[in-house]
Amino acid sequence: MADDPFVRWRQSVPFAIYVDGKWDQATEGPWSAWHAGRVKDILRFPDGSVLIAAEHGGLWRTQADGQSAICVTDGITAHQFNRLAFGPDGDDHVFAGGESLWVTDPSAALPMLTWQQITSFNHGTVWDILVLDRTIVVAAEGIWWADIPTAQPKPGCLGALLGGPSPAAALYTWKQALIDTPSGRVPTGAFYSVAEGRPDRRNANRGRYRTVIAGSAGVADQQGIFLGRWNATGDLAFDSAARIFVNSNDATALFQGTGDIAVSSCIWDTDRAYAAADRNDKLDLLLRSTDGGRSWTPCGSGVPLDTKTLDLFAKCDHQAGHQTLHVYPANADVVGFGWFDSYVSFDAGDSWEAPGCDDSFLYHDNHQHVDVHRVVLPPPPDVAGVTPARSLLVGSDGATNRITWGQGASLIEGQFKTDGKHGDLEAVILEGNNLIHYRRPSNTLEWVRFDTVTSKATDRACMIQGDFGVSKVKNFELVVPEGDDLVHYFRNNSGGGWQRAQVVASGITGAACMIQSNYPKGADHGNFEVVVLEGADLVHYWHDNGNVANPWQRGPTITSHAASSACMIQSDYPKGADHGNFEVVVLEDEGGVFGRALVHYWRDNGGNLAWNGPVLITKDATAAAWLIQADYTRGADHHNFELFVQQGLDLWHWIRNNQANGNPWMRIAQINGPNEKIDGAPVALQGNYGSDDHHGNFELLASFGGRVFHYWRDAADPNLAWHRSVQLSRYAYHYFTGWNRNTPTLMCKRFTDTDIGHGQLGVSQALDGMIAVGTQDNGVIAAITDPFSTPWVQLGGGDGNEAVWPASTSPSFNQLHGGNLLVWTHDDEGGAPHGSVGDPNVGMKGAIPEILPLEVPDPTVAPLPDPALGLVGDPRIARVISPAYVVDNLALSLVAAPAVAKGVTRAPIYGLFIDGPFLPPRARPQPIKAGWRFLAAADVAAPTATRDWPIRAMASLDGSTVMLAASVRANARSMVDHTELLLLDVGSGSVTVMDTDPTLGYPTINWIVPVARHEAYSATGDGRVLVWDGKQWRFPGSVVASGASLEGMAVDAATSPATVFVITADTVYVSRDGTRTWRTAMRGLPRSLECANIHLMIDHQQMSRLHLSTYGRSTWVADRVEPG
Repeated sequence: MADDPFVRWRQSVPFAIYVDGKWDQATEGPWSAWHAGRVKDILRFPDGSVLIAAEHGGLWRTQADGQSAICVTDGITAHQFNRLAFGPDGDDHVFAGGESLWVTDPSAALPMLTWQQITSFNHGTVWDILVLDRTIVVAAEGIWWADIPTAQPKPGCLGALLGGPSPAAALYTWKQALIDTPSGRVPTGAFYSVAEGRPDRRNANRGRYRTVIAGSAGVADQQGIFLGRWNATGDLAFDSAARIFVNSNDATALFQGTGDIAVSSCIWDTDRAYAAADRNDKLDLLLRSTDGGRSWTPCGSGVPLDTKTLDLFAKCDHQAGHQTLHVYPANADVVGFGWFDSYVSFDAGDSWEAPGCDDSFLYHDNHQHVDVHRVVLPPPPDVAGVTPARSLLVGSDGATNRITWGQGASLIEGQFKTDGKHGDLEAVILEGNNLIHYRRPSNTLEWVRFDTVTSKATDRACMIQGDFGVSKVKNFELVVPEGDDLVHYFRNNSGGGWQRAQVVASGITGAACMIQSNYPKGADHGNFEVVVLEGADLVHYWHDNGNVANPWQRGPTITSHAASSACMIQSDYPKGADHGNFEVVVLEDEGGVFGRALVHYWRDNGGNLAWNGPVLITKDATAAAWLIQADYTRGADHHNFELFVQQGLDLWHWIRNNQANGNPWMRIAQINGPNEKIDGAPVALQGNYGSDDHHGNFELLASFGGRVFHYWRDAADPNLAWHRSVQLSRYAYHYFTGWNRNTPTLMCKRFTDTDIGHGQLGVSQALDGMIAVGTQDNGVIAAITDPFSTPWVQLGGGDGNEAVWPASTSPSFNQLHGGNLLVWTHDDEGGAPHGSVGDPNVGMKGAIPEILPLEVPDPTVAPLPDPALGLVGDPRIARVISPAYVVDNLALSLVAAPAVAKGVTRAPIYGLFIDGPFLPPRARPQPIKAGWRFLAAADVAAPTATRDWPIRAMASLDGSTVMLAASVRANARSMVDHTELLLLDVGSGSVTVMDTDPTLGYPTINWIVPVARHEAYSATGDGRVLVWDGKQWRFPGSVVASGASLEGMAVDAATSPATVFVITADTVYVSRDGTRTWRTAMRGLPRSLECANIHLMIDHQQMSRLHLSTYGRSTWVADRVEPG
């Protein structure tokens, strides 16, 4: 079938949903929260970019910062994906599975745009992929495996002309794994997940040393966790189910009756594995193994929150089938889990952290969506066991979120002295994108949340107390990253909160350190000095405080091999100089002089001001260190340097003895306790607390597991032991959803779906290009399309359904007030339609009242319903195309049909009456007056489910009549329940059967479009478009797509004959000759997608714009749909 040359599609809203309230391009940034469609897997590449598998939206490659994204599968015949896996031939070798199995061609110039279908795999939906050397194992309808052929290198130009070798995807030969069951060894049935087991060289066969751990999918006699190995005949064979032990007792019977079981192992320690099983739609088992999957014991399920401990089993109590686990490659004690919300255990599953959740298990942050489908703990850049886990990638119904922790804090002892003697401790901690100021008054010694510095922070801050301010207590100063800007804030401690000062630098890539030096000599205010990361460059900036309006100046680059942020102080070297040296410690990468190592640089401020170094401190550091100069040794020319260094999961105190020959660095004490696993950079100071007459205590903040703790060392203790004090925060997590910004993968609801699944694309007639749609799991959203596009903004959460704007004009009324009122429904209790006004540029707000009242109910209902509850029953809604019908000076603008309860044969139809057409704009009441009124009821076939919508479709041209497609009971025309087209006369309330050509039978009617008093069209479930000529429904044309169900329809009545557009599940069609012939209309659309709804609107320039919503690829628009 030829494609129509005139319909050319483009993505109408190339953005995701902005979920931080009113959108303002000037204020959005990396701190902004974005949601898109459901994500089932995430691959992270070494450069920080990711490949995202959207369940119904294809595969997306996006940069590390999310500024650009591309769907790399638009050109292939697949868009549903569940799992990704790297192949053995490098980062460009990737497998992707879902509705089918695909692989990139790593020898191609652009591998991510060169996907090949592995056509030999035809064994059902792919749920999991495991790559073991050059073997791929797939969990689908059975466990299948194949050898991975070597990538075929492309020959030169001649080879390109001749076609080159056969694609590697054609060379896979699949074999089904076997399993031992009570009835013997049989082929595997459906399995949910697979993971790598421990190597088994003693039983190696044909060079295959690996074993496979498999989690079942509820198939009878194959329920449990199974361990498979290749046998002597070359088969992958699974033993009978592994054993579960509870309190040393065999409890393997617990596997019986389970459904899906997710399994994951530590790829660098495959003895260690975890599993999560559901039963009866709930989380049922949470297990761990220390012997490569041979036996299992229960994990803990407690989640310690602020004041209570909640339970994972209680949280994950419905919607089974999307549990997910992932073990950190470098430390098998760290495992992520997802179901409702995402969790991380740092103690081998004994307990679980819920990043950002409060005591009610609710997120403090907009970034995270509650429905989680995938968690990934990315591998570290170095060897196993060295770098702690610091991030979790989460795939959810809101797309992709990167949760990070271990950023650390900043700490000072300030000049506020609540007890009159000791300075209050002041700290700032990154919580989400909020930089929170904490204070510990010296009279209570209890930390309190004091203030918020900024809500745009993206990394930790560095705070000092400078010499500005008019009171004895001088200002606080800090620098904090906001995206790629380093921003200076100050707090006027004479009164007033935190204020933004200047941007220090742009293009930064990490946290900074700030001091106030004594430059220039004799000045009223010393300069501010900052060192900050710009890629691998550590750059020195300074600010001349002779004038606060002076811009920051860029100084020299200290090193080009920085692998962490740095810490800088001004020391007492050289003796007798006007200005002490600047001292810097920084972790360098493998390209540094000493390889990956913590090193010391210094600037000779008594000489030529050149930076010197590096000097090696230690090669064991794994994160940024913190440096101070204390007052030890008393009376010395140069006091010791005190250094606090993270080494793996431990925090060590080092010193540089500045009295010893050679100034050696020495490790002197471990700070953290046995179960305190430090995962981020520390910050420390020497204060004036303590009972020692000469030395103040050391105070230190360190983080582990998203919690920030206070440590201290008593200077009067002869053992100089470190003590852990209290927790400041358990919200020290940061979130990034910028990857979603440019991934339009929203799952728009179909009108033909039932229950809360039905939805509709709305197009505003009042404001060109404004659209709204109900989505799966992301509520009802609205946006303005190109050329002045906005991101989507959310009106109501959960599952969104209907979204309809009434007409803003008609031949009867030049301007209708209701055109500004978006009417929408979502899955709230009752399902009554809400109203919203405004647009995404100026902000959307609820109508008053937001739930549109039910003013005239069905007279047969007793007792009378509360009008304030609105039209309950989650109604289907249709627009009156050209309103003309008026009651009490109110125009009938929408019609609606709520759900009908089981066994009920009366289906009411309501109309939304809106004010406005008879009054000039200034005289119209504010807010818009709108209310539902009962119109009539149709006799229908009684639903057999709890509820149903026997009125499947409806439409009205001017409000005087309403066309209905309803499921009716057996009658003289048919001996069984069937669909008929009915006509409601609104004035009389009568419902009559519309005459239909008896040869047509009684097809399902999915959509109706009236275009004139004697012309209307209806789309059927068997590929036909019926035409109403004022007397009878006929079928004058041809069947579309061999009888596929037509899910929606739009008609351009400005042409003669009218141009008719229809959608099937995956294709748009157009007829320009009265439905006699059809062409596809797919130019510009992905080769594979799921159509949801189609809508045509003539804009104020009289251009017919065709809008398409999809389930997984958001919305599209064709700007011109007619020739010429």
